Amino acid sequence: MRRLCWKPPGAATAISRGSPQFPLLAARAASLADFREQLTAIRRCVLPNKEISDDASPALRRIRATIGQTRDAIQRALKQILRSRNADAGEDYVTLRNDRFGDSGARGESAKSPGIVHGTSGTGQTVFLEPFETVETKQPACAACGRRSRPRFWRILRELTERLQVLRGPLIAAAETIAELDSVFARARFARELRCRRCRKFTAQSDCGLRRRGHPVLEDKLRRENRAIVPMSLALGGDERVLVISGPNTGGKTVALKTTGIAVLSAQSGIPVAAQRAVLPLF
Repeated sequence: MRRLCWKPPGAATAISRGSPQFPLLAARAASLADFREQLTAIRRCVLPNKEISDDASPALRRIRATIGQTRDAIQRALKQILRSRNADAGEDYVTLRNDRFGDSGARGESAKSPGIVHGTSGTGQTVFLEPFETVETKQPACAACGRRSRPRFWRILRELTERLQVLRGPLIAAAETIAELDSVFARARFARELRCRRCRKFTAQSDCGLRRRGHPVLEDKLRRENRAIVPMSLALGGDERVLVISGPNTGGKTVALKTTGIAVLSAQSGIPVAAQRAVLPLF
């Protein structure tokens, strides 16, 4: 499904240019409220990846800066510890697990180092160890900052929600209007790409006439393959009330039936019919 990205002021202006020709569409577009202020507030607070932005709150920015500084200090301390324990190898690989910094190493080697084991590998041969030096000094400060940031997350989201709740009615109306306009534009694109025509009239009798009608799904598929569709024409009415469709297998009998059915459904749904001319009864 195509995602609709609607910008009310610009869209309303574009439709209003054709207001003399399309007064109903222009009126619907003009009814859209302006949500730019709310949109700016949301974009300032919520990033595209759904994370809360540092710009959402000065206090949150300060807390995150503290968390970043604390994390850097933890990593520096861990690297110094690991270098001192692995002086010969010169290894100082710091890993992160469950938001805790530590060292991943073989079970036998880790057993010689004082610390807390937070997990093991699937084989049990590698353990994740957090040295006591950082457990007792750095990590608690980082965790405390994280706890302080959570209430601010919820307060920011609650304030944004309250701003939108005030506009619940206009938002619902805008969503319905956008859906209707998107449907109109989709039908217009469909009609233009497949050279469709509106049903000339719905007859009270059983007259049914289609001239050079094609199956829209099949036509779209064949066009992508640079192949042409063979259109069909159909005429029923008056004394001719029965049509017999015969022919060999894969000769197009089912396609002819479905083509007629889609034409009827399209016309009665307000969708232009992919035919040069269409006269249909109300089934």
